[in-house]
Amino acid sequence: MPHWWREFSSYVKLGTINKSKPLEIYKEHFEGKFLEASGSYYASESSNFIMQNGVSSYMKKAKTRIDEEDIRAKKYLDSSSYDRLRKEIDSVLIDKHKALLQTECENYLSSDKREDLTMMYTLLSRIDEGVKPMLETIQDFVYSFGLDSLRSIPDELKLNETKYVTTLLSVYNKFNELVTTAFNSDTLFVASLDKAMRKLVNENPINKNSTKSMELLAKYADSLLCKTNKEFEFENRHDFKPDSSHIQVH
Repeated sequence: MPHWWREFSSYVKLGTINKSKPLEIYKEHFEGKFLEASGSYYASESSNFIMQNGVSSYMKKAKTRIDEEDIRAKKYLDSSSYDRLRKEIDSVLIDKHKALLQTECENYLSSDKREDLTMMYTLLSRIDEGVKPMLETIQDFVYSFGLDSLRSIPDELKLNETKYVTTLLSVYNKFNELVTTAFNSDTLFVASLDKAMRKLVNENPINKNSTKSMELLAKYADSLLCKTNKEFEFENRHDFKPDSSHIQVH
């Protein structure tokens, strides 16, 4: 625990002397210095730690520090200081290092490191527009991954509507599961995935300078409809049981 926490109780006790403004001494002589000291302490610690241990370990360390400060603030500080302390801690532990954190996003996606992606999302969500670069990275990554998946379709099957659509669905399902588990189905990430898939459908080698993508999707939908109708007719025929009262024996 940083030493300045021990100074808090004495300032609160002094503040109770002035009944009309009980927090005046606390605000004037403690809060500002406390926030400044907190910022300096964690700025130094975080810079050294991330340089020596890397982003993944740093994110866990930062989350631990944030949780510890939150507990201490609720135990020792006046409630009026909560938001100011949070902003100070988030500034030095997250905002200061956000660019470095964000550069690891694509690596975590490539390696499917869900825990690291979740931790990055948790931390960057605490600051204004912190997840915006993540959204852009994920959108680009999904599109690139989808293109590679479509290119891997054998030449003789590239215009097969079933192969085309099932490949697209496989890409969507893979990253929809990621959005659900790593990002708690955050609507921003859901929208980013939708944008990537829309771009993939409209801008890919099979659809280049043509409407082939829409044609394949339409053919696949028609085949499903035909299959559904046939199954429905088959089930109805087998479910039909003649009413014996309608059968006449001559």
